[in-house]
Amino acid sequence: IQYRQNINNMSEKLVTALKYMCAPMALAGTGCLLMGIGIVPADPDLVTLAELFIQPLHIPVKPFFVVLGVSKILAIGKLTFGVGPLPKSVALGGLAFAASCAAIGHHQLG
Repeated sequence: IQYRQNINNMSEKLVTALKYMCAPMALAGTGCLLMGIGIVPADPDLVTLAELFIQPLHIPVKPFFVVLGVSKILAIGKLTFGVGPLPKSVALGGLAFAASCAAIGHHQLG
């Protein structure tokens, strides 16, 4: 009986992890994280968009992508699955801020 409970518990965790990884915003966060740590080449259009905001602050692109990616992943974990260290208000504010910056950047770049 204990074995069956352990299998069911692991199955539930696997399903949650797969849902989490397939959430669109979490995929975007994963992409940013992978670009930031150098596993995936940085998209030139995304770099240009990000530089509108980080260049005046003298923040390098790769660390910015790491922070942005991790923030998106943690926020989606909290908002979609109710797990993670972020309070819900911080998660909502962070995602809204990232979306606002993207909208402003796209508008400025045309």
